[in-house]
Amino acid sequence: MLETIVNKVGFRHLIGGVFFLDQKKDKDELLRRLEELIGTLEKLEPDFYRLFAVWLKNIAVLGFPEKYKEMIGKVIDESNPKEARKMVTNLSETLKKAYDDSFLMGEVKGIEKGIEKGITKGMEQAKQEIVLNMLSKNMDEKLIS
Repeated sequence: MLETIVNKVGFRHLIGGVFFLDQKKDKDELLRRLEELIGTLEKLEPDFYRLFAVWLKNIAVLGFPEKYKEMIGKVIDESNPKEARKMVTNLSETLKKAYDDSFLMGEVKGIEKGIEKGITKGMEQAKQEIVLNMLSKNMDEKLIS
């Protein structure tokens, strides 16, 4: 049976596509390489396309929050060989939205963390200034602590 599978043209294209995509550096590279494989994906037998889709889903969702993993998975799961071009287009839009949203969420969290750190540092500086003022007015150290 394995020999029959290996001899199928679709399987060879599938394996080549997997190796081709596995070398991707980022989401833009993944999408560019997927676009180059559309012709091959459209020619795959449905069973081989399903294998490819499962693998693609596993690598496409890496690094995204659960909400986006579901969106990305849905785009891939609902595709078939005849709709490979549509899948790549939809995946491109979904990945870009997920990336942009994740970037913005990270930026907002960074700003919030920076504000929190700034407030804490400001409060520490204010305490130090109060202590120095109290000491400069010769206040009893027991009252200061």
